[in-house]
Amino acid sequence: MTAEAAVLAFYLLFPVWNGRQELLAHAAKKEFPTAMQKRETLAELTDFLSGKQRVDLADWQIQGNVPRLMDEIGLGAEEVLRKDSDGALRLLEYGVERFATNGGRTVVSVNDKQFIQTVYDESYRLAEKSVWQNSQEARGIKLLSRSRYGYSSNAVSALPSSLTEELFDEGKVIISGFNADGKTSSVRTYILVKNGRRLVQQDSYTYDRQKRLSSEENVSYAASGAKQHVTKSVYTYTKNSSRPDTKYYEDGTLRIETSYLAQDKYRTTTYFDNRYSITATFENGKKLSEVIYVNGVKQRERTFND
Repeated sequence: MTAEAAVLAFYLLFPVWNGRQELLAHAAKKEFPTAMQKRETLAELTDFLSGKQRVDLADWQIQGNVPRLMDEIGLGAEEVLRKDSDGALRLLEYGVERFATNGGRTVVSVNDKQFIQTVYDESYRLAEKSVWQNSQEARGIKLLSRSRYGYSSNAVSALPSSLTEELFDEGKVIISGFNADGKTSSVRTYILVKNGRRLVQQDSYTYDRQKRLSSEENVSYAASGAKQHVTKSVYTYTKNSSRPDTKYYEDGTLRIETSYLAQDKYRTTTYFDNRYSITATFENGKKLSEVIYVNGVKQRERTFND
């Protein structure tokens, strides 16, 4: 890890170490790190994240009998950790990963390819996660993605109500909504453009009383903002099979209909624009028969033998 990356990791862990915070801390008669303590902490963090920590110091602990990590490449997973004066975990190394924490609310982890900042809210729920590309050169360090989690204000829930993902390398923003059961209810995908972002797809999901997926709709949008293409699948659960019957629509027109006759036996009908349709029956993955219709009138039927 470069010095620039270490300084960035330091800032991600301690974003409030600035002059204004020192004044507020002084007014509140609270201890705030001195310049010397900051330099020492930064030096220690730099050494640790770059793999130069001195594990022979008395306040480091090496945990023995830890299972090996990734046996296929022979990588040992001996655990090395350090706690602060209050007994809280501060630094941890496990295999190729190194973790630094400022007390549990913010954690920075580092490996050869990337370093990740994870932030938790006052209830210790995941609030934000940022992924940076690690590099030996300062210009190679860049922010790859940032994820922000939202929670319902009505109650303290461990399940998020929303997730905003900024994928900078892909030029995308994805915003997901979740229902009270934590299941995805909506996904909106945007691409980054010169003047902001543009909606390119919106997906919606519904569930039945047993929390099973009952429908999903996918809408794509043109550059003008108009709907370009709409697909929808509707699922119905029966006693015939653990798999649901399905109706698949394109722009409001039924295209494929599948009904289960037994657990591993089903019938599927494909509808075409010229009033032509094909109904096929399958069992255990093998086609048993095929019937061709025109305007609902049977034209030809075939059966298939092993």
